[in-house]
This record gives sequence, structure tokens and C-alpha cells, in this order.
Amino acid sequence: MYLLYFDQTGDKAHSIGYSIGYFIGDNLLFILLGLIIIAGLFGFFLYKMIKNNKRQIKN
Repeated sequence: MYLLYFDQTGDKAHSIGYSIGYFIGDNLLFILLGLIIIAGLFGFFLYKMIKNNKRQIKN
């Protein structure tokens, strides 16, 4: 999926990279929040898995 950024004059962006860069710059905060939430959930599940494995090894 290509994000095309149209400026005020209605001309197409110079390149796909520019439009993607503009999109990321515009929504950087939301992207960072999403990454932090995903990383937090992943870390939490990983921690629980390790805890369960340690309990099984002791038994």
C-alpha cells in the first residue's frame, strides 16, 4: 500500500519515500506509543513464560 502525499497545489509527491517520511513525521507520537505498548505486552508475556518454565524445572 503506497501512501501518496498531496501538497496544497495538488501535485503528487516527488517520491514514495517522501510521502512515507511525511506520514511518519505526522504520526510519530502515535507510532511510538504503539511500539511501546506492543513491546510492553511482549515483555510481559515473555516474563510470564520464563516464570512458568522455572516453576516446571523446579518440579
